[in-house]
Amino acid sequence: MRIKETLVLLLVIISNSIIGQQQINNYKYITVPKKFDFQKTDDQYQLNSLTKFLFNKEGFKSLFDVDTKPEELVNNACLNLIVKVNNNSNMFTTKLNVELMNCMNEVVYSGDGRSKLKEYKKAYHEAIRKALEPIKNLNYKFNPELISTVVTNKEEPAKIKEEIPQEVEVAVNETVEAAEAIVAVEPIEESEIQPTRVGTIDKIDALDSDILYAQRTTNGYQLVDSSPKVVYVLQKSSVVDLFILKDKNGIVYKKKGKWLIEYYENNEFTLKELNIKF
Repeated sequence: MRIKETLVLLLVIISNSIIGQQQINNYKYITVPKKFDFQKTDDQYQLNSLTKFLFNKEGFKSLFDVDTKPEELVNNACLNLIVKVNNNSNMFTTKLNVELMNCMNEVVYSGDGRSKLKEYKKAYHEAIRKALEPIKNLNYKFNPELISTVVTNKEEPAKIKEEIPQEVEVAVNETVEAAEAIVAVEPIEESEIQPTRVGTIDKIDALDSDILYAQRTTNGYQLVDSSPKVVYVLQKSSVVDLFILKDKNGIVYKKKGKWLIEYYENNEFTLKELNIKF
């Protein structure tokens, strides 16, 4: 009976390893925050640098969130996994949980590590190493053939629309025509513009000089000013660098290196450039 149970357990472990390998081989890049939520300063205890090093060691192309992104990652954010580290430590034990989140905010890996060491730096390092230990057994190797179903900004609009999450479907339907106009090569004819519009793609309102700082949320970002006050709430869509404005009939998107916002308010259309710091 024990032999039978052992064989079943081995089959489960092998099966989980194969599934995990297939999931993680979809991704080429790992983005490590320069500062995890529980840290007081950037790269405190050199924990972030160690995390980046450990992923590089396993064959990933890892970078900090403040680094310049490679062009292919800019064009396809779904090649990337974002590292999230949760600190569940108590008085006696350092406990770290590491999660890897994909572009759809799904967890594709979760690992836990513990340490009984008293010195903070050594304890954090030991815990993060243990949390990432299972990745070694996955024999990671990026496979481009596995990303055929990943959404990129070069997909046809109809295909993108099919994969938009249910909760933002209504808002996207209202702005899909505007999104298609943004990526169109041909300029918009003045005769096609509604009289109520105060801006067009070719005529953008002056740059809003106030710097807005992007703070990551569960579903996207919130933009705050220096007060700090939340000015806009951005919700993710399945289009790269295009966000739905929460509580407004509009969108925020990136075009030619500039962040633009367009929305309707009191039946008037506004289009202007934003100064966003991510």
